[in-house]
Order: sequence, then structure tokens, then C-alpha cells
Amino acid sequence: MLIHIEIQGYPDKDFSHRMFRYFYRIFDKHNKKIVSMAILTGFETSSLENRYELEAYGSHLLFEYPAFRLMDYDSEELERSDNPIALAVLISQEKERAERRGDKFNTKLRLIRLLYSKGYAKEDIIELIEFLDWSLQVSEEEEAIIWEEIKKMEDDKMPYVTSIERIGMKKGIEKGIEKGIEQGIEKGIKQGALITGKEMLLELLEERFGEISSDISVIINKIDDSAKLREYHRYAARCNSLNEFKSLLNGNK
Repeated sequence: MLIHIEIQGYPDKDFSHRMFRYFYRIFDKHNKKIVSMAILTGFETSSLENRYELEAYGSHLLFEYPAFRLMDYDSEELERSDNPIALAVLISQEKERAERRGDKFNTKLRLIRLLYSKGYAKEDIIELIEFLDWSLQVSEEEEAIIWEEIKKMEDDKMPYVTSIERIGMKKGIEKGIEKGIEQGIEKGIKQGALITGKEMLLELLEERFGEISSDISVIINKIDDSAKLREYHRYAARCNSLNEFKSLLNGNK
């Protein structure tokens, strides 16, 4: 059995169609049972049909999938839970609230204190801090204060995070990088395979928007700078259309 999880952070009238397209492509390639599900982030509360249907002249197809809206979970229950996944969901909720309030620093500091109070295993703490740092990005000055607070919370018997480098970060934190995409592209770059990152970028665009025009492929294949490649990955993950991505490319040649 294969599990397909799609993260969606903004309204998209074609989302269910995209879910079905990913489903049949996975099935066509692997010919296995597939569980497709959507995880919805953000404050958007409009109804999602979580189904895709086609019908013509007696031919009928119905594709349904479960969808989970992170903001629907009770934040107090999440805070009381000792499950690390509950804290990850709470972090996602608090990110949305902090961005609306303009209070990322205090929110981030409170979540770190909550994290250390749970008594999680070392690996869970490192992973959750890395996720929290990606979710709530603050200024370098505020980041320095937070890391000093972390040092105070870590005594000699619990050195969970001894340095930022240990969990794949550096002081000042690279901003705006999509975690999963960053891990993949960084792995390829470290292996000296810039071409892998280009292929991943083209595949990401194709999965999101369908067939890629030759002019976009030409621009991407000419990239010889890993920092620019990471920047284009961020564009590809966040833009709403292929035309928007193309305009971003043309503006950053």
C-alpha cells in the first residue's frame, strides 16, 4: 500500500482534480493500493468537496479522499497532549495566528518552552525545533535571544541541541525554504549533482501545473548556481500558476 499526502495552504478550485491526477499517476506507475489524503493549512474555511467526479454517456468515475484541516483541531487539547505530532499541529496553528497578530517572537519562545516541558526524546526535540524554526522565522536579533533561552533550558544532562549546525541550520537561519524541497535539493548539491536539482524542479512544476513549456525548461537547465536553484524551488512551491512562475524567472535572470 502507498500513502499519498498532499499539503495545501491556499484555496484552489482545481485541487480535487490535482489530487486525482496524482492518484492515477501513482497507481499507473506502481499498480498498488493507494491512500490519498489532504492536509489543509491556513485559516481558509471554505468547504472542500474532497472528491473528483467525471461522467459522460454512461461512463462514470468518482474519486474521494479524506481531508484534514489543521485549524479544526482543539489547540488546548493539542497543548495538553504528549504526542509529538500534536505539538507539530499546534506549531502549524500558532504560525497562522502569529502571522495575523504580528507576534512571531513571543509565540516561538512560548512554543519552545512548551516543547522542552514535554520530556520528548532527543531526536523528537531536534526535529520539532527544526520544524518550528522553519515555521516561525524571526529576525537575527530575536533568533539570538531564542537560542540563548534554549541554552538555559539545556543543562549538562540534557544537551539536546548543542549547536545550530547539528540540526542542519546556521545562526541567522536561511529564510523561506520549504523543508522537504530543501532537503532533497541540498542532498543533490552536496553530492555535486546540480542536475538532480534541476530535474526535481521540472518535476515539481509538472506535477503542479502540467506540461512545461520549452522556454521554461531552457532557463532552468542553464542554472549553474545552487542558491538560485533553491530560490526557484521556493517559487515553484508557492506560486499559483505556471505564468506566475515564468514571470518570476524572467525577472530574476
